Amino acid sequence: MLTRALAICLCTTAAVAAEVGGVASYPARPIRLIIGQAPGGGLDITARALAQKMGESFGQSVVADNRAGAAGTLGLAMVAKAAPDGYTVLIVSVTYSINPILYHNLPFDPRKDLQPVTLAAQLRLRRAGQQRASGG
Repeated sequence: MLTRALAICLCTTAAVAAEVGGVASYPARPIRLIIGQAPGGGLDITARALAQKMGESFGQSVVADNRAGAAGTLGLAMVAKAAPDGYTVLIVSVTYSINPILYHNLPFDPRKDLQPVTLAAQLRLRRAGQQRASGG
């Protein structure tokens, strides 16, 4: 059986919370968690659970916002263009690392415009299928 690890990273714009004025008051308003995939998938479920825990921990709302399309590139571009204040964050799957190879004209530079914050989850994927008898 084939086993793979899917690493999910939580990213934010290049400025991290330490660069935000008044770090002690962060977050002073709701945080927007951009999910680069459609609702209902594994990344969405993970992101919503994370948003709930982040909200409880911060004492501030964390709003999950699905922005699917172009293998997550639409959500990535939205975060890359957001104000670097720590209030717009992104959760991505492994496609984040593949997109620069597949798409040569990205509207952002993933190395300069986004900063990884943490590994949020690791998932094991397994392939399953029906076993067939050989012979006739």
